[in-house]
Parts: sequence; C-alpha cells; structure tokens
Amino acid sequence: MTKNKQVNEFPIDGRVVHLGQPIQYQNKSGRLNTTRLLVLEVFVDNYRYEVPFDFTDMALKHLDDIKEDNWVHITFRLRGSKSVKDGKTRWFSRNEGIAIVKG
Repeated sequence: MTKNKQVNEFPIDGRVVHLGQPIQYQNKSGRLNTTRLLVLEVFVDNYRYEVPFDFTDMALKHLDDIKEDNWVHITFRLRGSKSVKDGKTRWFSRNEGIAIVKG
C-alpha cells in the first residue's frame, strides 16, 4: 500500500469586498499574533458568495498592495478545529490565506 500525499492548498479568484484592519491577539502559548480578515466575492453556478479568509503573521505582507474592489487570486489552506462543551461537539472551519496577487 502506498501513502497518498494530502494536499491542503487551494486556489480561488474573486473580487475583494472587505479588507479589515490588523488585529493582534495572544494565542494559547502566550505568543502575540496578528491577523487580518479579507472577504472575497465569488460566483458558483450563478450564486454569489462572500467568503472570508484570515491572513496571519507572515502572510500579512501579501495584503500591502490590496484594496477593496481589486480582483485577486488567493492561495489558501483549510483549517479546522473541534470543541466539546456541555457534552455537545461542534466543528469549526476557516480559510487561511497564504498568498494573494492582483489579477
């Protein structure tokens, strides 16, 4: 049996409809991180979606020349986590932006 390589980098193109301000927070290990939210307008089968992407720390530099209404190409990773509270399990996902270029 051969091992399959799992790929967790995906491309998407769209128009920037929101670019938030940088926000600093302290992570669980006490390290100070910075994140910035970008929302991309995309169309799938004639339906309009607004998809959020989090750009964090080293990836923030890619947002320097990006403005709302720009058409862009984003490379992103899917992230997920699980939370159990009061016996109930919930799963959460987010899109982590790793690169962006104007297109």
